[in-house]
Amino acid sequence: MVLVLHSKGPSQKEWEENREIITRLYNATTAAHVQELMIRRGFRATGKMYKTHFKKWGLSKYTKASEKERRIQAMRELNPILRPQQTLPKLNDREMRKLIRYMKKMGKLPLSSERWKNKHSNGLTKKALTTLMRRHSADGTYDNSESTESRQLMLSKISNCCTDPHIPSHCHSLQTTSFVHTTTNGSVDMYLLFQSVQKACMLPPPPTQSHISKVFWGHIKQAIYLLRISSSARAWSTLNDAYSLANAALQTANTCTFAREILATLSPVNTRSSLDVRQQIVGYLADMSVISIGPSHPITVILRQLCSDEQTRDVSEKCLAFMADLAEASHDQQLQNLKVDAQLSISRLLRKDGEYESAMGLARSAHLAAVNCFGPNSIQAVSALRQQEHIFTDMGSYIEGLNICFSVINLAGSDMWNRNPGPIHESIIYTMEDIAQIYESLGNYEARGTWLRRAVSAAQSVWGDSVATSHIVDKLIGTVA
Repeated sequence: MVLVLHSKGPSQKEWEENREIITRLYNATTAAHVQELMIRRGFRATGKMYKTHFKKWGLSKYTKASEKERRIQAMRELNPILRPQQTLPKLNDREMRKLIRYMKKMGKLPLSSERWKNKHSNGLTKKALTTLMRRHSADGTYDNSESTESRQLMLSKISNCCTDPHIPSHCHSLQTTSFVHTTTNGSVDMYLLFQSVQKACMLPPPPTQSHISKVFWGHIKQAIYLLRISSSARAWSTLNDAYSLANAALQTANTCTFAREILATLSPVNTRSSLDVRQQIVGYLADMSVISIGPSHPITVILRQLCSDEQTRDVSEKCLAFMADLAEASHDQQLQNLKVDAQLSISRLLRKDGEYESAMGLARSAHLAAVNCFGPNSIQAVSALRQQEHIFTDMGSYIEGLNICFSVINLAGSDMWNRNPGPIHESIIYTMEDIAQIYESLGNYEARGTWLRRAVSAAQSVWGDSVATSHIVDKLIGTVA
């Protein structure tokens, strides 16, 4: 159980507000794990407080002690953090020598023989020895009960992917030897990760479209942005709103879109100003996905692998490039949309890393594909144009950026605000903010104020009194003052 130093704990109102999610979690995992997950959401309470409220709410999930032990053991197997250190059975000298010879032959002995022997002095049974030898197979990745031919076929497909000339070499140098990205905290099995990305892309969309996932990722993006500009109070409030939607978002999401958002929005490049928060979000989603959609679901596997990426950019970028290539080879409408989104995601990451030429090439390629597949007035085409504008602005080419902004405004049409709010309305609001930002860079503060007032008016009609609207109002107040 996690030690909580706050003696008073949450108020009764906070307990009631979080009752539903606590109940859901408690029905699926242990009380200790519930407490750990809720602390990540900023809800800090002691184990005694939880027991009191479980009793008050009439929660009783175990009819037998054996059932409780079974669930706890299952959770430990899914979460290495909760898995206790176990003493292995004794390995005799002959088995030890055999194991060391095998490991040397395969070139996979990570330490000197003596150090390795000391580290594993507790020994292994014959069954454990076989398991370990399988895990350290010749290709350097964990055994997933698949044939060598199947694995090599997948590796060859991956090695031939990511051929877009605008993607830098570090995004598509996918040699077989680089598929396990070893870190001090563990390893990312790139074969398993690519396989899961492919499965996520091939799963059909849900029969009924839900907007919960879109709202969830909107909150996550807003929180990351607010942390970047040091607006911590609003950032944590927004992040808490996102956490409250996580379970529903995982269960109703388009798996393909959700996987891309994980790789792009939660990329180390996109969250470099708050990497500790990125690690917290990925960890929370990984634990929640085990409960919501199961440990073998592609989204769960992707999240659990990213927990061990040690905040390196190449893992996310390679997966996004792989997504774009999967879509390139398909005529499926969903994957054509994925192609544009994946290219724009990589372009954004490259822009934030200062690689403007490659970023612009991908943005233009995405715009061409969007126009051909969805039309010049589509949200996909608008997103590609806005990405080009951001690149120009970051390069200091303000006039070119301003021209693209006005093109986006004109694409929407004069009757846009008479239609029901949708993604295009949100893009127009963000574009108005961009225009104001460019005018500020040009020293025209009067024009900046004019466009911010327009953005506030539009935001109130689309979002109401939300955190995003309040943020634009803050900008405007700063201008007036």
